[in-house]
This record gives sequence, structure tokens and C-alpha cells, in this order.
Amino acid sequence: MRIVEDIIPSGHGWLDASYIVIHETANPGATAKNHVDYWSRDDTYAVHYVGDWTGDVYHCVRNDRLCWQVGNGNPYVIGIELCHAENQEDFEKVWDIGVEWAAMMLNRYGWSVDRLISHADCSN
Repeated sequence: MRIVEDIIPSGHGWLDASYIVIHETANPGATAKNHVDYWSRDDTYAVHYVGDWTGDVYHCVRNDRLCWQVGNGNPYVIGIELCHAENQEDFEKVWDIGVEWAAMMLNRYGWSVDRLISHADCSN
């Protein structure tokens, strides 16, 4: 996994996160770079990180800035969007990126796995 620093927007206010969240782009075949390019033109729904099957994870919004990414959970999370793969091989690569990113972030903040939540958890 390679983290590419490509901070594009300043977010929607300050954030003091308590959790990390993993969710999916629901945009089949679009790469992380495709999303970064789009968010550079319209940052409304930009997220902290986005990763794909190439092994690149783009850091798009600073971790201390609020993103509009998971509804009710927004004020509490640092998030990554995993790109929607179109085949099993790419899905497995994206899955591995998500696992590696989650481990890195949990370790960085000294959090246990109970601080890793899903988009559905945020909606509840």
C-alpha cells in the first residue's frame, strides 16, 4: 500500500475523530485517482482516504477535518472509500488495502478494533 498525499479540500469544519470507517464508492471500475480528480472539481463529498486495486491510497482531506461521507457518523470518523472492483482479483486487492489501511490507522491512534466501524454502523 502506498499513501499518496493529495489534499484537495479543507473539509467541512474541525474533527476530533473517535472511530475509523470503511465504506465503498459504489462506482464500479472507477479508480482512486478518478475520485480524486472528481473531488478536486467538487469537494462536497470528498473523503479522508480513497484506495483501489492498484495499491494506491490517496489522502484527500486532513484527518482533523470533517467530511460528509457517512451521514450521522460524520462528526466521529476518519474514513476510507474502497473503490468498487469489477472482478474478484481486484476485489481481493481492494480488500487487502482496506485491511492494511485499517491496521495502520488503528495503530496510529492507539485504538483497538472496536473503533473500526462500517457505513451501516454510522447510519444507526
